[in-house]
Amino acid sequence: KWYVASGGSGSDQPCKEDCETSGSAPSCGGIVAKNGIRLYDSASDCCKQAYSWVDSDLCEKQSGNADQHTLKWYVDYGANVCKLDCEVDSTNPECDGYPEEQSTKMFTSASACCAAKLSWITKETCETASITGVDPTDSDSPGTGAWRKNDSWSYCVLDCKESGNIAAGDNILDVQPFVSSDVKFYGTNAVNLVIGDGYPPHCDGVTSDSSATQYEGSVTNCCKSINWVQAEVCYYLSTLGTPTQKYFADPSDRTKCVVHQSEDTATDYTTTPAVVCVAGKVTSPTDSAGVECVEDIGVSTKLYDSLDKCCKTNVSWDVDSCKYGSQGTDAPGSGDYYIDWSIEQCVQDCNTEATGSQCNGIAKSWQTTFGSEETCCKQISWVNRRDCLYYQTR
Repeated sequence: KWYVASGGSGSDQPCKEDCETSGSAPSCGGIVAKNGIRLYDSASDCCKQAYSWVDSDLCEKQSGNADQHTLKWYVDYGANVCKLDCEVDSTNPECDGYPEEQSTKMFTSASACCAAKLSWITKETCETASITGVDPTDSDSPGTGAWRKNDSWSYCVLDCKESGNIAAGDNILDVQPFVSSDVKFYGTNAVNLVIGDGYPPHCDGVTSDSSATQYEGSVTNCCKSINWVQAEVCYYLSTLGTPTQKYFADPSDRTKCVVHQSEDTATDYTTTPAVVCVAGKVTSPTDSAGVECVEDIGVSTKLYDSLDKCCKTNVSWDVDSCKYGSQGTDAPGSGDYYIDWSIEQCVQDCNTEATGSQCNGIAKSWQTTFGSEETCCKQISWVNRRDCLYYQTR
């Protein structure tokens, strides 16, 4: 017969057999008096009835023979991996003996354990670390080869070594990270990365955070998780690829816009791009000619599809001046008249500098213009008619 060990659920042997301890059977716990002590027909019955919260296999193995193991998996939150209940042996790195707590949930596979207890860690990362006993965050690990957020969560990097060559068994060979559904990084065979290739420049080392979310081979999915950075900006900073050819506010003068493009496209493209730059200036399309070409952008950059949208968003009060200023020219003006309230005179919407000219700069978008000087002067009727019009004296 069997009975509950005196130490209860905290005992290394939950149930003991009613037999002399001097015998060879490790399950014997000594003969007990039957008064008041419940006896069970088997270790299984004792475990099921007295330790319903303990995995039955674990309870039975510990009761029958402390050297026997369940060969089941359990979570180790400290290491962010699952461990196998088997005898600790250097040849079996996944083995870690019994769990510290008898109430620990046990699983039949590393996969099931990872899915139930470490769901925030990539399935492959958890399983590989659990089965091999090599944490992908170890310094000698080649990493997962998958995309992950960088330390500041501002763009994406590859979880792999920053230098050296890809060796057999490296995870990056299976992941084959790509920048879109049909554009992969090019190895020596111009299709996939292969053994002997150098690690891509997108590698940022092996993360020390095993709970970091990893996004397999898709940088797009990784960038979607960084919602405070514009998707196109994240994509470019992550892939170090082709400039977006979109427009953004000039960081040095936010009344103008520049275009995200290399300074000389003739040397950087095999086919003509949508935005052509020569010596750092746009030559095509013509409606953006003269705009400065800038290749460097940052995580806070906001990109726009056109010069017009960039100016309307960032310089809404003076769109025309923004557009012409971005192209390195002055807005010609409409030739109509508007009131310059600082001098209480009607001035002409133009930029000509000449003695006697009525031009006094381009009207802002919020200033009302009039088709004739007469109409304009009527708006300030309290000003003497001969003093109404502005004339340059220089």
